[in-house]
Amino acid sequence: MKPITYKGYQASVERQDGTLFIKILHIDDLLLAECEDSRLVEAAARALIDDYIQTRIDLAA
Repeated sequence: MKPITYKGYQASVERQDGTLFIKILHIDDLLLAECEDSRLVEAAARALIDDYIQTRIDLAA
């Protein structure tokens, strides 16, 4: 699958044994999510990125 771009971040999606693994690229932290349904991949990637952004904001406060 092609990378997903959202809010300036990119996520790769790889299929392994029927499960889709989502990884946020180009950051120092390791952020992963998994998904069974390809229709939910983009929403899962967006949620992962939103959580990452919120965590960074919370840590900076």
